[in-house]
Amino acid sequence: MTTAPQKRKYAEDYINYGFACIQNSGILNPQCVVCNETLSADSMKLSKLQRHLETRHREHSSKDPSFFKRMEIVSDQDLIQQALINNSRSPVLKLHTLYL
Repeated sequence: MTTAPQKRKYAEDYINYGFACIQNSGILNPQCVVCNETLSADSMKLSKLQRHLETRHREHSSKDPSFFKRMEIVSDQDLIQQALINNSRSPVLKLHTLYL
């Protein structure tokens, strides 16, 4: 008998390794708050997240978790600002984006 592969869920302590969670087509994926790279749902293993941080962002690997939390907030603000710029011709879309 074969068993279904285990579906991992995002854990709040993943931010300690520089990852926030985004939803893409109904699937939760880890997203690096430093480079905004989105990894597959299969990569939601602590060892893979830690490997990404240590190989791609070595200079940030010893940072305090509060650093990554600030990066997440800045990243969210940048996304909202970019959406406002892209939708500046449509006030309805602009207001809708603010309330997402």
